[in-house]
Amino acid sequence: MNEKYKNLEFIFDEENGTTCCEMLYDNQAFYGHAVCAPEDMDMLNRKTGQEIAFNRAYIEILKHERDTLRTELNGLKSLYYSIKHSKKYNPKSYEARMLRRQMRMREGDIIQIKEDIQTTKDYINKYIEEKDKFYKQMRNMRKREQLEREHMEDNEN
Repeated sequence: MNEKYKNLEFIFDEENGTTCCEMLYDNQAFYGHAVCAPEDMDMLNRKTGQEIAFNRAYIEILKHERDTLRTELNGLKSLYYSIKHSKKYNPKSYEARMLRRQMRMREGDIIQIKEDIQTTKDYINKYIEEKDKFYKQMRNMRKREQLEREHMEDNEN
């Protein structure tokens, strides 16, 4: 089943327990996948798969942005290096100050994106851990209910 929302598409395969998320960004497609663990197939949930797949696709977008910024930063550094070794170089000139500022901005953006990637990875891991706890509680509750039913049936006989 496909669900589309603007530049976002989810494909959920209930039979295999997989969810794929496709996001269009910067005229490129980025993908995230989620696969239900075999032992959790009894708790298969579309929304859980979408949440995990979406965040994994988002990480791919962040990595793309990080790589783009690195390329820009390298170009700025190369230009600054060329200017800095010129005989007419003035470190207080508008151009030199702006180049240094642009390099600092890119470096700061790269650091922020690295933090965002780690935060998103941590979120995914915590989300999965919380789901596992919930699944265990549900299985225990089901098991108790089953034992209670069996116990009640034994008492009736």
